[in-house]
Parts: sequence; structure tokens; C-alpha cells
Amino acid sequence: MIMQAKTLEQYMATYGPVLGAQISQAVRPLHTPGKDKLIVCKLKRKPFEAQEHVITGAVRHLNKSKSLIIVGEMGTGKTFMSMSAVHTHAKGKPYRAFVMCPPHLVEKWKREIEETLPGASAMIATKYRDVSHLRFRCKPQHAEWWIFSQTTAKLGQPWKAVYKVATPAQARLNTYA
Repeated sequence: MIMQAKTLEQYMATYGPVLGAQISQAVRPLHTPGKDKLIVCKLKRKPFEAQEHVITGAVRHLNKSKSLIIVGEMGTGKTFMSMSAVHTHAKGKPYRAFVMCPPHLVEKWKREIEETLPGASAMIATKYRDVSHLRFRCKPQHAEWWIFSQTTAKLGQPWKAVYKVATPAQARLNTYA
């Protein structure tokens, strides 16, 4: 018989253990705190223990995938954990990273990169031309970060109308007599 739960608390009290067991069987976590070894490179600032677990899980995810989203409440250290995960994933090899963030966080990202990642440089891109040369440039020699505000990325490239002008021969074909 299915219980008619009136609140989320009632539903979770009744079905929470069953749902938890099904999730545990269906999904294998990439990192289990207290069981798995932590993977965090040497940083200028030490992460809190909970952040180390998130960084480790993120690195393990990046070993399998090209992208990652870290979600958390304000003040949990999402910026710190994100950059630390990328830096740890690089295993000391030079790399180039691009960050797109809200405009009010651009300076924060630059400051945190410089205060956290040993040997990393951080540049703020204010227009498309700031990074367009990178495709012709050799590989990075160290950890290189390029930071965009989302509005720069969205609005930074000038728009041009795209149209085709008919040749005189095409123009004659398109006239109706």
C-alpha cells in the first residue's frame, strides 16, 4: 500500500531509506570520504577537509570527462575548489584554462588564482582579441588562466551583417519581364 504523504518530511521519513538503498546500488561515487585517498596538489593555501573531498571527487571526474560543474552555497569556496581541481588534475604539467564568470567575480578569480596556485598566471580578457592570438601561440609554459566576464564573452565580438550581393548576371536572371 502506498502512503499518502502530505509533506516532504513525511515522504522522506517513509521512503528515504528505500530511495537511499536504490541510489547506492545504482550510482557508485567517485570518492568516498574516509575510505578513499585524497588527491590534492600542493597549493599556497590549504583547503578545508570538506573542500579536499570535493577537489578529489572533481579530479576523478575530470579524469573521465572534459567538463565539470561545482555547485554550492555562497561562501563554500566554489572558486577555490574549482581552480584547485583543475590545477591538481594537470599533475604539474603546463596548461591553459578559461574561466567564464559573472562580471563582479572577474577580479576575485584573478586574485584567488594568484593567491592559491603556485606558478600560475591570471589574465583578464576584456575583448575577443585578448585571446584570439592563442590559437597561433605555442603551448603554455606554465599554468595559464584567462578570465572572461560572461558579458564580455556574450557581447565582446562585434556583429556584422551577412549578405550577398548579386552579380549583374544573377540580377538579370532574377528579374521578371
